[in-house]
Amino acid sequence: MNNYFRKIMETVRVSGQKGERNKKDVKKSKYNLEVLFTKPVRIYIDTCSLLKANSVEFIDEISIISKRRNQKITLFKSVVRELEKVSKEQPYMKKKANTILRKLYELKNENLLEMIEGSEEIFSDPNFLEAVIKDIRKMNIVIISNDSKLTLAAQRISKDILPAVHTKYRLQVMAV
Repeated sequence: MNNYFRKIMETVRVSGQKGERNKKDVKKSKYNLEVLFTKPVRIYIDTCSLLKANSVEFIDEISIISKRRNQKITLFKSVVRELEKVSKEQPYMKKKANTILRKLYELKNENLLEMIEGSEEIFSDPNFLEAVIKDIRKMNIVIISNDSKLTLAAQRISKDILPAVHTKYRLQVMAV
């Protein structure tokens, strides 16, 4: 894990030394998600994060905070298509992908999730990077992704491009 990614995770994951938190606290909240909701903000979630072992519990946690903060989560329709493809082509992931899709549509029906079309219909990474470059002058951007290539690309944008844009907003990347 590179230092940039570790630094991001230190700001998002609940910290504390072993034995410092009791079991109730650990079960209650695994992430310090309040950090992500610094308005104005747009929160994007990538496919790989939605397929992690703990993604259902993560979605539950972020949806509670999203509702309390009156903040929508953004999902590219290409992510939905990737999840549908995984559920059809990888039988061992079918149940997981279908559970996640069901959760996402529940959030959409509760008006906590907006699904948008990006310029790239098949792969989501270009959509995330395009969104950062387009929206960073108007709002903070949070990308939730476990994809190391996307994380490194976001790091390069943050380090090399954002200073030239002269924006007061920040880009954060978080892993589940």
